[in-house]
Amino acid sequence: MFKQARIKLTLWYVAILMVVTVSFSFFVYASVDSVTSRALESQKLRIERQYNNNWGMNRMTPPPLPHFNTETLMEIRQKTVNLLIVLNITILFLSAALSYFLAGKTLKPIEETVKKQKRFISDAAHEIKTPLTAMKTELEVTIRDKNFKNEEVKETLKNSIEEVDKLNELTERLLTLSKYQALNGTGKKEKLNLKELLSKIVTKYNKVAKSKGFEIEFLPADASILGSREEIDRLFGNLMDNAVKYNSGKKNVEVEMVTKSGHAAVRVSNESPEIKEKDTSLIFEPFYRAEESRNKHRAGGVGLGLSIVKEIVLGHKGKIEVRNERENVVSFVVTLPLSDNSQ
Repeated sequence: MFKQARIKLTLWYVAILMVVTVSFSFFVYASVDSVTSRALESQKLRIERQYNNNWGMNRMTPPPLPHFNTETLMEIRQKTVNLLIVLNITILFLSAALSYFLAGKTLKPIEETVKKQKRFISDAAHEIKTPLTAMKTELEVTIRDKNFKNEEVKETLKNSIEEVDKLNELTERLLTLSKYQALNGTGKKEKLNLKELLSKIVTKYNKVAKSKGFEIEFLPADASILGSREEIDRLFGNLMDNAVKYNSGKKNVEVEMVTKSGHAAVRVSNESPEIKEKDTSLIFEPFYRAEESRNKHRAGGVGLGLSIVKEIVLGHKGKIEVRNERENVVSFVVTLPLSDNSQ
């Protein structure tokens, strides 16, 4: 589809450029013809005046008047036409190559967006189909069992409710992601004490961490940002939830704040298998799954948390990146601009 679109766009580029070039060529030809005709006519008049001045009063028989050669004008016209034809052909081939390149550059972001959309639809359909299939299978098995007991029915219904909850969570995450994409940073913002906000989030998730045998180490710094309290709370809540949930060992989760060059950087680190370079940019895509070595540590979720995080960061004119800090230690680093009055 995009190959055909690229060819069509190239043809349009070439057509527009050639219309301009050919029109300019006609203008050049007409200008050259006009200037040359005037120049030759002026030369003819000068020769005639010089001839009359030299031989007008002389009684000797004058030599014949030099003949004005019209073939000179025709030769100039022909050479101009030939030069313009060669020039236009050269421009045609060069513009075709350049237009094909520019058409590819123009369509590449659109192609990437369409690919992402197709992948998103496919992954969303898969995420929805999985719990539905599980519910259907379990209900069918229960119905076919003629000797089923009330306890089995209750267990089946319980499992079905769990699958419905998964669908409900998926729907809520999809709506949340859509909301932040639509807002695109236009939501209401206020001055926030980032240190205070992060401290509350750390306290909340530290209880879960301690129940798993480790803690969250918080290294704070004074910083204030301009943002939405709800969005910033969700942003770092998602990151800490992931860090605690997917911490593969007993090392403490680290949350560190630093301020530099008018920005606040927050690093959330946890023990985890290394993320390969090819996954570092794709990990923020909806429903993206890294390799099995990391997936085996998954603890639920619908694969939209990091996508929501990225949208919130972009909406606050910040950036987020994932790093392999040390052996089996992965960090997510969020950088946000400080408010004007931050220290």
